[in-house]
Amino acid sequence: MGSSTHRAEEAGLAAANKLNLPDAASEPAFDDIVEIAAVTCGGPISLLLLRDHERWWFKSRRGLDASELPQASAFCIHTLEQGGLLIVSEPLADRRFAENPLVTRSPYIRFYAGVSVASPASPEGPPIGTLCVMDVHESPSFEDAL
Repeated sequence: MGSSTHRAEEAGLAAANKLNLPDAASEPAFDDIVEIAAVTCGGPISLLLLRDHERWWFKSRRGLDASELPQASAFCIHTLEQGGLLIVSEPLADRRFAENPLVTRSPYIRFYAGVSVASPASPEGPPIGTLCVMDVHESPSFEDAL
């Protein structure tokens, strides 16, 4: 990881920590965002994930029982590295995700779309997490929802 990438990641982690959100109770506003993303995109799984140094934790979730993911299991880091919208139409065919436990085991993700999320305190600042929609089926019509 390059030094500018590392600095950006550390700045994002610091911004997330300032919000004091880790492991906080669910909040209706975040739940609404996740629900709107799922309905708009037609995906059964939608997550608002925030990060800390060791994991991605779910500030809000729909369609997945877990409350967090280890850093290595999350698609999210690739979303942050790429910037903007990341769409993975065939995770099994993408070397970044082919061995991912979310792909090889339940829920057997076959489609992912995610976008980075900035802190409301610093919208132009570094990303503190991602909003994503996932599906257990390929979703070729997803781009119609954008």
